[in-house]
Formats: sequence, structure tokens, C-alpha cells
Amino acid sequence: CLDDVRLEGKHLPLPPAMNGTQWGQATMARNLDRGCSSNKPCANVICPEPFECVDLWNDYECTCGEGRIMSADSKDCTDKDECIDLPCLNGGTCINLEPNLRYRCNCPDGFWGENCELIQEGQTLKLSMGALAAILVCLLIIL
Repeated sequence: CLDDVRLEGKHLPLPPAMNGTQWGQATMARNLDRGCSSNKPCANVICPEPFECVDLWNDYECTCGEGRIMSADSKDCTDKDECIDLPCLNGGTCINLEPNLRYRCNCPDGFWGENCELIQEGQTLKLSMGALAAILVCLLIIL
């Protein structure tokens, strides 16, 4: 049973719900079941502050949680700078936010999405008048 695949903290695709992410692509999936239940190992665990219990499928770990990393002395948690991984694509600018918000991408014109991975509809190739004239002349010569 499989529900969440990560490599170095990045979500990897898990068919049939998702076949690809910016971090990877699933090319084959066999004998996978979704929605299996765990024995809820965090139900009777109290982690010391500031840590929280994370269910690791019939096991648990006290960690800093999403958007935070453990300090060098393993006694505290600090904000993780998700922008270090350069998540914003197509020239987007990454802004690191508070731990529970992670990061935000400011996308350049023509792109949108959580990581600026999507092209806005209606965007066309914009060529100068000179470039259009050169293409037209080449086409006329070929014909």
C-alpha cells in the first residue's frame, strides 16, 4: 500500500491520481493500492515541543513538520527556505514565506501556476514586423 512518495522532501507522482510533477514522472505502476489504513501510530504519542508526530505508515517520527527543519543541535525548528530548491519555473521569482505557507512564485507575464509551470491561454508568439517580413520573404522564395 502506497500513499505518498517523496525524494529529498519532494513529492513524486503516484498513479493513477497523478502521473507527473516537476520533480518526476511515473512511467509504470503495478500492484498499487490507494487509501489503505494505517494503525495510526501517532494516536498515543506526544512529541516534545516544538516537534510534531508524523505517521510513517505503522511507525512514527517526531519532526519539525512541513516547511521547517531541525536545528543543528536537534532541539528546535527553524523555517526552511524552500526557495533554495528553485521551485519557480520559466523565470519566476521565489519568495520564502512562513513555514505553514512555504513559498510563493511571482510569475512573469505569460505564465501562471504554483510554480509558474503553466502557460496562459491566448499567449501567442510575438515577432517584430522585421521578423515577420523575413519569414514571408523566405516562404515566397521557397514557393
